[in-house]
Amino acid sequence: MLAAEETAVVIAAFGSSGVVLVMVGFLTLEMARRCRDGRIGPSRFVGIRTAATRSSPDAWRVAHEAGFPMLRNAAVALAGTGVASVGVAVIVAPFDSDAAAIAGTVATLLGVVAIVGCSITAAVRGHRAAVAHRAAHD
Repeated sequence: MLAAEETAVVIAAFGSSGVVLVMVGFLTLEMARRCRDGRIGPSRFVGIRTAATRSSPDAWRVAHEAGFPMLRNAAVALAGTGVASVGVAVIVAPFDSDAAAIAGTVATLLGVVAIVGCSITAAVRGHRAAVAHRAAHD
């Protein structure tokens, strides 16, 4: 591929994926807020989904209250990864498409590790809170 074509591909790939990641970060944050506030109740599709968290609307709310700080961190990591991808596309790619591809890939991988870690931590905290809530109210 010609250098200009490579640059265009890198800009398109990391720029568009970055925008999507930022939007998914905001969507994740809003869904976490709605689960925490009880506007989204026990669900098979969104939220911290364990038998304990789905056992009652109160357990669901308690679980999401406990997990919310880490869910918020996951949303910030998503948006941050998106911003990094757009930055790589706009700042680095016009000068060196190979370096941009490497930097964008590394930023994305680091973001994925942060997102997965925060999500797992939120799920564990939420599940434990729901189990404790259930035990206290049974």
